[in-house]
Amino acid sequence: MGTKSITMNIDKGIELILKYYHEGNLVQAEKISRKILRKKPDTPDVLHLLGIIRYQLRDFDSGIKHIEKALHINPNLIEAYNNLGNIYQEIKQPEKAIQCYRKALQLDPFLAKTYYNLGIALQDTKQTDEAVSCYLKAIQLNTHTPGLYNNLGLAQQEKGQFDKAISSYKKALHIDQSFVEALYNLGNVFNELGQYYEAIHSYQKAIKLNPDYVEAHYNLSLVLLLTGDFRHGWEEYKWRWKLKDRETYRYSRPLWEGAVNDKTILLHAEQGFGDTVQFIRYAPLVAERCKNVIVKCQKELASLLQTVEGITQVFVKDDQLPEFDFHCPLLNLPSIFSTTISNIPSKAPYIACDSKSIAKWKDKLLQNGPGIKIGLVWSGNPKHKKDHKRSCSLEMFSPLADVDKATYYSLQKGKAATEADDPANGLKVINYTEDIHDFTDTAGFIENLDLIISVDTAVAHLAGALGKPVWTLLPYSPDWRWMLDREDSPWYPAMRLFRQTEPGNWDGVIQHVKESLKALLQ
Repeated sequence: MGTKSITMNIDKGIELILKYYHEGNLVQAEKISRKILRKKPDTPDVLHLLGIIRYQLRDFDSGIKHIEKALHINPNLIEAYNNLGNIYQEIKQPEKAIQCYRKALQLDPFLAKTYYNLGIALQDTKQTDEAVSCYLKAIQLNTHTPGLYNNLGLAQQEKGQFDKAISSYKKALHIDQSFVEALYNLGNVFNELGQYYEAIHSYQKAIKLNPDYVEAHYNLSLVLLLTGDFRHGWEEYKWRWKLKDRETYRYSRPLWEGAVNDKTILLHAEQGFGDTVQFIRYAPLVAERCKNVIVKCQKELASLLQTVEGITQVFVKDDQLPEFDFHCPLLNLPSIFSTTISNIPSKAPYIACDSKSIAKWKDKLLQNGPGIKIGLVWSGNPKHKKDHKRSCSLEMFSPLADVDKATYYSLQKGKAATEADDPANGLKVINYTEDIHDFTDTAGFIENLDLIISVDTAVAHLAGALGKPVWTLLPYSPDWRWMLDREDSPWYPAMRLFRQTEPGNWDGVIQHVKESLKALLQ
């Protein structure tokens, strides 16, 4: 058979492969690909197609192998670079994806889709400025793709360019009014800017288009709770269990929904330390409806929660649980008890501290002389998604050095605790945190202080639960539980709230704290 005949047969074979591929018959498309390759193993176009087929069949390694072989034979296959980049992007290797997309663009600098894909990979690797440039280039080449504007908005939002992000999302929606992701992202920007009712409207529009949009329901719940609409907020908050990264409970016993009975109920922690401390307040109310209340919580909180009224026993993660009849996550309780702003169970203290721990810290603090004793916390858990907004550095507290008659103590744990060893600008902080091993130690320390000044962390919740005066420093867009436009908290009677008046401005917050301290000590 002559060369021309072989080429014609390969061309017909490729047509047939593509026919079956577009029909969704990947098995038949693969059979023809392999049949051709047995006769002509170095055919780059067929190797490329077989690589795509294996990719679609979720055999990523085989897909990569065949496409790379095709490119080795013919390094000018633009689409092969694109598809190889797509595979690397899907298997979470964005650096390799970036290399592939760049090679495709070297061969053809007018590929809108490749600029779009490169922008996504760059954004995944935190190269946000270059990602924006890629999206803008793609838009120049193809202005009618709503996904481009949506991704551009995400990158702009990440850079803090909120007005530009809003404009981009609106352009995406101008092209496609039913683009639910753009509506959701628009809601998130409004939320960041403190335009909460606009955020609610955007989330609700997204949900109307897609009633099962989990993230929109969840974020809507947070804004509803933040703005005081507890009735609808608690209902929407149930969607949290469907979030992809949410660790769900696995208990064979039924979920408790508030019925009065003579049974045993397991209350279990579901989120962070602060959430557990805040919502364990409902245990006495549960005890009024159930005979026995047992609790499963974080190990670091176990000894403290044993002091809460109504709790029979406390267990931690790896403990063997006794028999129980019902279970309930702690953050279901506000909904079960129809909690509103006016009926929050806010009696404090509702957690008590071990007398030995109190005595231990009393002896330590006596050696530092008289004056008001103030505990400081400036940083939260860095794993928290919004920790960069709610935390600051100890250096931000340095203006408090000018306040007379105040002695500062570090209550900070974690990596940020080392900042107390060398405070900036004359601020003196006594650091005993090496002796803090769990929240019982922290509680004993707090009980010996006159005031706690803390960013939004578990320590602020613990101080509030102990009934100690606590000043909580909040970012511009705060967590839902702190609500809006108030200096007090309906959750903690002894708490005072200090809020940023613009995003990221801790200077104004600390200045307000400084003035309030001076007024307190006059």
